[in-house]
Amino acid sequence: MTAMLGTTLARAHLRAPHALAGCLAMSITVAGCDAERSSNPLSPSIAGPLAGVTITAPAAVGPTNSLLIATTEQPLTLIFASADSNSVRPFTYEVQVATDAAFTQIVVEITGVEPNEFGQVIIQLPSSLDPDRTYYWRVRALDGANTGEYSATASFEVFTPVVIGAPTPSSPASGATTATNTPSLVAQHAEITGPAESIRYRFELANDPGFTNLAAVLTVTQAQGASTSTSPSGLPYEEEFHWRVRVSAQARNGEITGPWSTTASFSTPHPPVVIGTPTPTSPINNTTTTTVRPTLTVTNGTVTGDAGTVTYRFEVDEGT
Repeated sequence: MTAMLGTTLARAHLRAPHALAGCLAMSITVAGCDAERSSNPLSPSIAGPLAGVTITAPAAVGPTNSLLIATTEQPLTLIFASADSNSVRPFTYEVQVATDAAFTQIVVEITGVEPNEFGQVIIQLPSSLDPDRTYYWRVRALDGANTGEYSATASFEVFTPVVIGAPTPSSPASGATTATNTPSLVAQHAEITGPAESIRYRFELANDPGFTNLAAVLTVTQAQGASTSTSPSGLPYEEEFHWRVRVSAQARNGEITGPWSTTASFSTPHPPVVIGTPTPTSPINNTTTTTVRPTLTVTNGTVTGDAGTVTYRFEVDEGT
């Protein structure tokens, strides 16, 4: 507009002195309006940047340092420390979230975030991010005329959590008496969701239902199929045992352990009957008896277990 007035002035100056004076008056008036406009720092249409204005960079507070965030914790919240400005112009924040540190793949951009008087700003992303990848975020302040620097880039990772249910004791059934003192403990597999690795089953065997006196602890890798089993060895006979099982697995955020199964119980059987070999004592060593009906005598073999009545069978052979 000033350039146009200048042209008008030049043309007015060629026509008449009084026309020139009128144009000068107009020029002074408009120039005065421009001066008022540029001196008003709150004008929304002010041209920037304004000299001497400094807007500091906000600081990312969280999440940072590749923090692991489960998909179940979304939409996630970003926290950053406030920026400062020496301008009277109010500023807002612009937040960017990207899948690369160079921010060429921005997936979320939020503008117009208002500051507050608490020193930190908290915002929640509008929706959930895709799982199993790393994200980068930054924030800056701007007032329409001046733009501050971005904060240092922060990062986090969204992962799919592993959730482990309780397995189910299958055999021996609760209250059963086993056939041996080395029973096979069988558990139906727990329900597991998420990318679980190195799945293991921990079996605990105790003499009491509170598991304060453990008789055996057995940990085995999950078997193929629908169940996993293991066998304790050398359990005492004629005793009651209680057992339970739970599952652990490696996940992106470390080892995850599921809940214990219900407790089952069983009893070991009576000890087996074992009869040792008797030892002939008389007549022996080709002794010649004095009668055709000699008394055959043996030393009894050792008998263990609940044998009841023990009988002996003697056999005589004329051979050598």
